[in-house]
Amino acid sequence: MNNLDIGSKEEDWVRIFRGYDEVALDSSLRSFQYKLSVRAIPTKVDLLKFGIEGDNKCVFCETEIQSLEHLFWYWRHIQELWYNIAHILAPCLDLWSYLDASSVLLGGSNPEIVEHIFMLTKWYIWKSKCKGKMCSRTKGIDEFYRSCL
Repeated sequence: MNNLDIGSKEEDWVRIFRGYDEVALDSSLRSFQYKLSVRAIPTKVDLLKFGIEGDNKCVFCETEIQSLEHLFWYWRHIQELWYNIAHILAPCLDLWSYLDASSVLLGGSNPEIVEHIFMLTKWYIWKSKCKGKMCSRTKGIDEFYRSCL
């Protein structure tokens, strides 16, 4: 499980949380990002601790531990999604220099447009996960593009 080491400096957290208010005009998107940042979004790792799940394996790949980092960054289909988004936006926006686990999951120090794209993508990933739609890479990407238009 690839855990993010974000440190515990108060000024880092203040910067990160202030950024959410500036970027996300939609309260549900902002609320989702807050929950993600404080790890209040349940994964199978969390559900196993509470005795709700029998194992902690990802429901999609069935091999890796289902952590927030896995669901939003390390899972290979999600890596492809991030790659495709960066590739499509490359002519007008350089996402490549911001694409790393910490920037994507926490944000707070990226330009506003990058933060907004990251938030929308994570929101889409979460909503798709809840509906069981992340199994098809192509379908997932096409649906994501349509939902952003």
